[in-house]
Amino acid sequence: MTRVLVVGSINMDLVVSAKRMPKLGETLLGDGFATYPGGKGANQAVAAARLGAEVALLGCVGDDAFGRDLRAHLEREGVDCSRMATVDGPTGIAAITVSGGDNAILVAPGANHKLTPAHLDAAEQAFIEADVVLTQLEIPLATVRRAAEPIFCAVAHMEDQQLTSDRLRFC
Repeated sequence: MTRVLVVGSINMDLVVSAKRMPKLGETLLGDGFATYPGGKGANQAVAAARLGAEVALLGCVGDDAFGRDLRAHLEREGVDCSRMATVDGPTGIAAITVSGGDNAILVAPGANHKLTPAHLDAAEQAFIEADVVLTQLEIPLATVRRAAEPIFCAVAHMEDQQLTSDRLRFC
């Protein structure tokens, strides 16, 4: 089974549907409201788990109801959440207005911006065990850069295996 490590964002999407998009400074009544688990990292993790991969997610949620709900959702989807941190402050959210086929999204990163290279260093074993590492740009850029570094180090120091283009294809 393919082992996937996702280093990334975990958000609660707050979605309001409306007949039309509000103009600047205008208040409209929406037609409906729903919350959905989201964040590019969490979405990648769920997709990989649904495709049969063994998935671990390295990210941060806040110490709030959204954080607890998102962790429970990811666990139900078969994602290993043991490397997720709960940090002080709010979980990231995306406020989404939908009208017809259009949307407008405003993201408040919250806990996602508290994912640091130190979190990754503490999870070094997860990088070594992963066949594939996925990340995206909804977490701090320094953390994204650090997520890429161990891949090269782990592959380059494999003494018992040959370094081939096949092994580097995910780097």
